[in-house]
Amino acid sequence: MNNQQKRPLYDALTHHVKKQPISFHVPGHKYGWINQLDHSHRHDRDHFFDQLLKIDATEISGLDDLHSPEGPILEAELLLSELYHSKKSFFLVNGSTVGNLAMIMAVCTEGAHVLVQRNCHKSVLHALRLAKACPVFLDPEYNQEWKVAGGVSLETVMQAIHLYPDAKAILLTYPTYYGLTYNIQEIIDLCHLHQIPVLVDEAHGAHFIAGLLFLHQHCN
Repeated sequence: MNNQQKRPLYDALTHHVKKQPISFHVPGHKYGWINQLDHSHRHDRDHFFDQLLKIDATEISGLDDLHSPEGPILEAELLLSELYHSKKSFFLVNGSTVGNLAMIMAVCTEGAHVLVQRNCHKSVLHALRLAKACPVFLDPEYNQEWKVAGGVSLETVMQAIHLYPDAKAILLTYPTYYGLTYNIQEIIDLCHLHQIPVLVDEAHGAHFIAGLLFLHQHCN
């Protein structure tokens, strides 16, 4: 595994700042220069903000292009993919919402039945509307201990596949937005057995890898 302590994108930005560039492009604050014009109303806390603005740059030479990465963004995405053991990783804009939109619209076709965990994020509903797909909502199990909705059961998914064998995908939320997990692997195995792609909104589970790394570090 490559060095996961590397910060290719951050290093590229700080290297760019050290060259003291003059901005003739967006964003309009010009590396924070405009924010420093009026000194009469500045506070000590503005110093931290100034440092952030210095690395708020756009796709210019040396800083790569998010839509077609070849430099530090690509290197960072490769490190991310290696960390999560995924075939491919992409950086998102506007949070995980755009990831939900992209994966759903890439798989779900107009008029197709899609199995959807009912307690999903609203971005999932937006994507289904954009794709003009037909959602089949799956009721989640109720967690008696925490008094909140949890994940869907294997039995619920089995029944849904029986009723809608033509389903083009299943959309799961793992963990739920209350942080609850469930046996998602058995659901994935079942759906793959029926050639149904499994799409997972794991926005609240990105930190799981950090817990595994912590345990690995302190248990070896």
